[in-house]
Formats: sequence, structure tokens, C-alpha cells
Amino acid sequence: MAKSSPGISVYAIIKVNGFETVDEIVFAHSGDLSLLGSRTLEGFGATVDARNKQLVAAGPHLAALTQAVSLRI
Repeated sequence: MAKSSPGISVYAIIKVNGFETVDEIVFAHSGDLSLLGSRTLEGFGATVDARNKQLVAAGPHLAALTQAVSLRI
């Protein structure tokens, strides 16, 4: 486990229950709340199942279709 001063942030590989991503982590004081942010959950491709208190796969991410726009001057 990395050691650092509270308030310092670094990038790390985060693994939780079979999910894995790279994200920024911020060090806190001992006893402070541990928290996964929305950016980390997106990186995992997961959502929170609040009823069962676990992470579940969010399914595929759909890409938006866009049309090329031509500018007439």
C-alpha cells in the first residue's frame, strides 16, 4: 500500500471485486471515509446495486452517432 500525506493525489491501478481501472486517488487521514467516485465506477464499467450492496457490470457503453456538419461561408 502506498503511503503519502493527506490531501496528496496520485494515479493508481484500482481493483475491486473483479473490476479494474486506473484512476486518481487522494490520500486521507486514518479513519476517514473510503469512497469510490463516479469516475472510478465508469472506469470499472459498473454500477452500484444498493439493495445487495455490491458492484454489478453496467453493460456495454453505447457510442453516439454523429453527422458531419459542413460550414458554408
